[in-house]
Amino acid sequence: MIQLSDVSRIYPSGETEFYALNHVSLAVPDGELVVILGPSGSGKSTLLNMIGGIDQPDSGTVFVNGLDVARMNDRTLTRYRRRHLGFVFQFNNLIPDLTVRENIEVTAHLSQHPAKTLVLLDRVGLRDKADKFPHQLSGGEQQRVSIARAIVKRPALLLCDEPTGALDFKSSLSVLQLLEEINQQDKTTILVVTHNSAIAAMADRVIRMRSGDITEITQNTTKAKAEEVSW
Repeated sequence: MIQLSDVSRIYPSGETEFYALNHVSLAVPDGELVVILGPSGSGKSTLLNMIGGIDQPDSGTVFVNGLDVARMNDRTLTRYRRRHLGFVFQFNNLIPDLTVRENIEVTAHLSQHPAKTLVLLDRVGLRDKADKFPHQLSGGEQQRVSIARAIVKRPALLLCDEPTGALDFKSSLSVLQLLEEINQQDKTTILVVTHNSAIAAMADRVIRMRSGDITEITQNTTKAKAEEVSW
C-alpha cells in the first residue's frame, strides 16, 4: 500500500535548515491499522501529509497503491486525494451551515461509487441526527460525522491526524472503536497520528518518531481491542 524511500522535507530556519523529515523510509502493507507516535514537532503530521499528497518531499520517493505521489502535479494530486484517500482531522472541519447529512453528501459527490449516506449514519450511530447541524452535536458525535464523511468515498486509505486529540475518554473510545470496525470489516488501511501512546496497543504496526526521524517500528503480535484501550 505505502512505500516511502529516503524522504526528506526541509524548511529554512535562519541561516540553517530544519528537517521536518530526515531521510525517512517506510513500508506499510495493505489492510493494516498503523499508529504513528511522537511529540509535537517530531514530523508525524508531515509524514502523513506526504502520504496524503498535501505536501511534497524535497527528496526521496512516495508510492501509494503503486502511484508515484511525489511526482504528481496539482491536478493529478487532486484526483489522487479524491479517489483514494479519506481524511480525519483533530478538529473535524465540518461545514457549520450544512446538516449532518449534507456534510457527508458534499464528499459523496466527489466519488463515482459513494456509500449511501443514511447507511453510513446508521453505522456511526447517528441516523437520528441526520438533519441536525454540527453545533447541535457533541464533540464525539461531530468526529463520528467526520469519519462518515471520510469513508463515504470508500477510500482504500484513511489518514487520521489526532482524531481523538480534542475529545474526552468516552468519546475517544467510540471513535477508536469505529476506526477498528472500518479497518477490520472494510479492510481499509488506516494511519493514525497521535501523541497518545495508549492507542498503540490496538495497532498492527507502531511507528515512533522524533525530530524528523523514525526511531523505531514495531509490530504487535497481539492487538488489543479498542474497547480495552485505556489512559
